[in-house]
Amino acid sequence: MTRVKKWRDLGRPEASLLGVQYIGNDMGERRGPWLVRRPAASGWIFEGIKLRDGNAFSDAGIEIDAVAPSSPRGTRILAEIPNLLGPGMTAHMTYYETAAGAKVFAAGAFTLAGSVRQPAVRRLLENLLERLAGERS
Repeated sequence: MTRVKKWRDLGRPEASLLGVQYIGNDMGERRGPWLVRRPAASGWIFEGIKLRDGNAFSDAGIEIDAVAPSSPRGTRILAEIPNLLGPGMTAHMTYYETAAGAKVFAAGAFTLAGSVRQPAVRRLLENLLERLAGERS
């Protein structure tokens, strides 16, 4: 959102908090499948889901976000939608934890929650909510 300038232009890039920042929006003209990325494929977020590195699940799009130089150290890309809005315009689903214990997830594209009826997305969100609630370490 912009009131006077974008946060990143005021020296407060959104990626420094969220792990990702806005890179584009095509008003929903294109959608693409999330592709699982290493090492997340064997991690807690995909536990109970039969997905491996490079496997596709769900579709998303509309507005996409990606990691940036200001993303916190330790931000992990869990999945991506490569080149959705053109070369280099790749959506990143991310997760990181702060030294104080805060847990930060970013879907990286609109419509992930809208796919909750798909078994893989439902399980991913269940795993995420358990982690955020402190039921998983």
